[in-house]
Amino acid sequence: MVIQSQTPAASWRRSNGGKLRVNFLSLVISQHLSKYVAAFLIAGGCAAPAAQTDGDYTLQVIHIFQFGTGISLVSASDGGFYGTTSGFFDGLNSISLPGSVFRATASGSFTTLVSFEGESDRGTDPDGLVEAKDGKLYGFTIFGRNGNGSLFQIARDGGFKELFVFSGTNGARPYGRLLLASDGNLYGTTLSGGLNNQGTVFRIGTTGDGFTNLYNFTGRSDGYQALGGLVETAGGVICGSTSAGGTGGGGTVAGGTIFKLTHAGEFITLFQLNETTGYGFVYFTLAKDGGVYGTAAQGGEQDRGTVFSISSDSNLVVLASFKDGNGTFPRGLVEAGDGSFYGATYGSFFGSTAQAGDLSNGTLFKFTRGAGLTTLAVFNGTNGAQPNRQVALGTDGNVYGVTSAGGQFGKGTLFRLVQTPKLSASTQANGAVSFRWNSFPGAQYRLEYKNRLIKDPWQHLAEITATGNLSTFTNSLPNAAQGYFRLVLLP
Repeated sequence: MVIQSQTPAASWRRSNGGKLRVNFLSLVISQHLSKYVAAFLIAGGCAAPAAQTDGDYTLQVIHIFQFGTGISLVSASDGGFYGTTSGFFDGLNSISLPGSVFRATASGSFTTLVSFEGESDRGTDPDGLVEAKDGKLYGFTIFGRNGNGSLFQIARDGGFKELFVFSGTNGARPYGRLLLASDGNLYGTTLSGGLNNQGTVFRIGTTGDGFTNLYNFTGRSDGYQALGGLVETAGGVICGSTSAGGTGGGGTVAGGTIFKLTHAGEFITLFQLNETTGYGFVYFTLAKDGGVYGTAAQGGEQDRGTVFSISSDSNLVVLASFKDGNGTFPRGLVEAGDGSFYGATYGSFFGSTAQAGDLSNGTLFKFTRGAGLTTLAVFNGTNGAQPNRQVALGTDGNVYGVTSAGGQFGKGTLFRLVQTPKLSASTQANGAVSFRWNSFPGAQYRLEYKNRLIKDPWQHLAEITATGNLSTFTNSLPNAAQGYFRLVLLP
């Protein structure tokens, strides 16, 4: 399927009489081939593309899930990405397909490392991946071999080791990303089980030793259903959240809590969440300045979620509310090199707005301190739908993630967010043409051309691997300025 963007680029072609004919083309995105294509123009020794803003982004599909639903993705120190899929029952063929842990790269390679066949095997629904300093990955199954969940270790070559199986009395159904804390131990939460069957906070060594139940939720003022995972501050304090219960802190909705925990297990409820602060599914991220930032899936001005921060003196400050045009149900943040935060919204039945069209499949957004929220891209089903976890930042500076629906098979996609190139070209005295465009390190581009726009096929001119944020190419062939040119970002 070919999709045209809202922002037109332009293609100029020199006519035989030496004058210029201008033809405007739309930016073309080929989802089927996972290519990002930009067509542009040359005219009288200079060229100028249509005006573009900071919001000119598009989604490039890297992989389409077929045999498992996309769940989560994390970036790793080897430059790749590791993620999880959940299994599902194929009613047409009456078989259960397993969940998995996979490795993917920005160039589009995809490898299944481990399959999870069921409760009698390794468990089902793997999630919560975190990378340790030795390169090994740690995660959990929500439903382990006995239905209560398990913890595991995976090597980069796919070597699998089960570390721990929950019994129910010590916790059941782990959820939220695991935390590898500064003391070298893994920390996590469970949805249920424990002394009160309201979930737990636990600690375990990376070899599977020393499992300790640090806290058992009561379901009262401390809340219950810890969904969003944990984060550790620079001072060694662990922060987490519950998605339900609590007192509501004076609001009309008792929407969970935010708590802190020491390595020794001292538990303190910091905030009661309600419709003003944001509530429900809460994700945290630790910023480069040491601050804790997060998103809440509901609440705020239009009950579509909030962005908030927790100050060093333990005050919660609502920084932005999701409204028409931003999407709904945000799924966490990742901080990029420019100091902005990027994230995804899940979307919902009320995600359609007059200002931004249909947002029911989810969006990708940017949050900038002092500037608020900006919608960068919208999922349309073909490029994915309903991202359900935090996005990841690649070594190339781009944002990557997975969706849990959409794509060719309805099982989701692995995507990246790419900024539209700002293209320019100039002719030299000898007739050569120099092209310039903004790029990102490691990206592979193919420059193509054709003499006639409608009938001729696109011809290969050159392939360029970007080494920085600006790329150039000079075409010195005869009649270099005669024809149509386009730039293709390869997967």
